[in-house]
Amino acid sequence: MRALVTDFSAPKLVLTSLLGRVDKRLFFGPHSTFALKELPDPELPAPDWVTIRTRLCGICGSDYKQVFLNGSVANPMTALISFPQVLGHEVVGTIERVGPAVRARRAGERVVLNPWLSCAPRGIDPPCPACREGQYSICHNFARGVLPPGIHTGNSSKATGGFAPRVPAHESMCIAVPDAVTDEEAVLADPFSVSLHGFLKRKPAPGATALVYGCGTLGLIAIAILRALAPTTRVVAIARFPHQKALAERFGAALVLPHEPLVPLIERIAAETGAQLMRPWHGAP
Repeated sequence: MRALVTDFSAPKLVLTSLLGRVDKRLFFGPHSTFALKELPDPELPAPDWVTIRTRLCGICGSDYKQVFLNGSVANPMTALISFPQVLGHEVVGTIERVGPAVRARRAGERVVLNPWLSCAPRGIDPPCPACREGQYSICHNFARGVLPPGIHTGNSSKATGGFAPRVPAHESMCIAVPDAVTDEEAVLADPFSVSLHGFLKRKPAPGATALVYGCGTLGLIAIAILRALAPTTRVVAIARFPHQKALAERFGAALVLPHEPLVPLIERIAAETGAQLMRPWHGAP
């Protein structure tokens, strides 16, 4: 299969970083750490895994940052990834193959991913305290078990992602998609769940003002969630680009402020909105 592959090479990393400062198009090419390659179809790491044929895959902000080298090799999270990688964890697809121990899923099902490579996908039993509570994103075992290090689909070398025709996944990671939900809607399941999780952890009081800092995918979904589930809330948003401002207003933000240096921005928010709730949604504005 043909896949977009990321591999770690110190010389390529340095060269691509320097060239990319001149022209972003130079982040791609034969010198790049990111390339279209021919790979064998993914193997099933264990008998309770399936193979999914990709229908659509979203582009997460973390994918963007990795492709454009907007990160730090000194980040301690690098201990929890492995190469080579096929990025892409916002996947909707059809189960094509099931392992002999799979019981919960069947071939032909359309599914989205819960992409965390936590205890169950790694074959670890009993699960860690976090996984026992359903907190898969803070699993204690991201570098153990049947998989190489990796937090979620796309950053472990054996749990390749959706920037390819086929994706391996543990049966517990697969969530069936209702027939009434289109692929274009289902592919937003991952970012939608992130913003919904934030809302459920800290619901605004009736009539409160909520500030959504950043109007990328997560921020725009957050605005829609606030308007749907807390309709008396006055939503104020911070947007960096004109198209984000337009979408934020369309999704129901009462006021959209421009992105500016943090201290004057906070002073302006306090003066203009009286915001009672500030949620720093995951990701940059």
